[in-house]
Amino acid sequence: MNARVLVVDDDEMVRKVMVRWLARTASYEAVGVSSVEEALALLAAGERFDVIVCDRVMPTVKTASDLVAEAPKELKNRVILTSGGKVTGSDPLLGAVQGRFFPKSGTTKELAEMIERVIAEEGRIT
Repeated sequence: MNARVLVVDDDEMVRKVMVRWLARTASYEAVGVSSVEEALALLAAGERFDVIVCDRVMPTVKTASDLVAEAPKELKNRVILTSGGKVTGSDPLLGAVQGRFFPKSGTTKELAEMIERVIAEEGRIT
């Protein structure tokens, strides 16, 4: 079974492209949702993921910081933040995710490498 990746991004195009690429090219089982609320509902329903890729800034009630705070304990070290904007080293959320940040301007190869590092460091859940 391939590793499972949850993509949380309010931008439908970004989310669909990322999910499609992760599934087709990198051979992950990828699931995409448009909000932190949807992500937390999946997790509460017992869905399991090896890595969560989450947009840092979304116009929803709950944000990436809520995801990190409310995710099950075994997922807290498995979140990769993404953003089209700048994220500084002083961002407290960056510290909460062990500095795991992927700029949306990055390459798909770089994202796959980051996902593989998370899985290598934390192990598989699924």
